[in-house]
Amino acid sequence: MKGLIAGLIIVAIILVIVYYLYTEGYFYSVDINGVYVTIDSNFLGIKNSLHVSYSNTTISAHGDQDITLKIYLYNNNPLLSAKVTNVSVSHPFTLISATPVPSEISPHNNETLCIVIKTPMCNYAGAVDIIIYATEG
Repeated sequence: MKGLIAGLIIVAIILVIVYYLYTEGYFYSVDINGVYVTIDSNFLGIKNSLHVSYSNTTISAHGDQDITLKIYLYNNNPLLSAKVTNVSVSHPFTLISATPVPSEISPHNNETLCIVIKTPMCNYAGAVDIIIYATEG
């Protein structure tokens, strides 16, 4: 009888561990092989003067994991400020936060955006697209 109880306890522990690993996304592999950033604005002057730089490396993660990406913006316009109003990411990723948004970038100044995305709860191999929405400041 003691052996049966000990066996049931071991099976229960194994099931709890498997459930935890599954719900935390450890059964899924997410390989990001490119980050592509686009500026979306109704003002052509802002689109042309807001320059973006970032590290476009391969990222390996598991499902449901938070990843932080740093995007560097430089406003090359000598007269107009640019205001970053919103950020979005492509499916199947989820945007957790984008700081500092909203933010205003003065002429010939720069800003660093820290974007946190959550990886999907599925196997994924591909790129993530980030769209930065901007307007005149």
